Amino acid sequence: MVDSRWAITSVVRSTTAASRALCTTASLAASRALVASSRIRIVGCFSRARAIAIRCRWPPLSWMPRSPTIVS
Repeated sequence: MVDSRWAITSVVRSTTAASRALCTTASLAASRALVASSRIRIVGCFSRARAIAIRCRWPPLSWMPRSPTIVS
């Protein structure tokens, strides 16, 4: 059995500079197990924002690089 870990990061960027003063930050510590731990950090603004989700997995599904690399 292969132990795998997932990490999801959401980046929220405000669309206006004036709304930076209205941003809030909260951190939640979730359960901690013997092989993994979870931590959730929530950062948000009270105005329109765009979220970008990034997903990472370890170990990766494929060990081959996505693009060809040149070794000299």
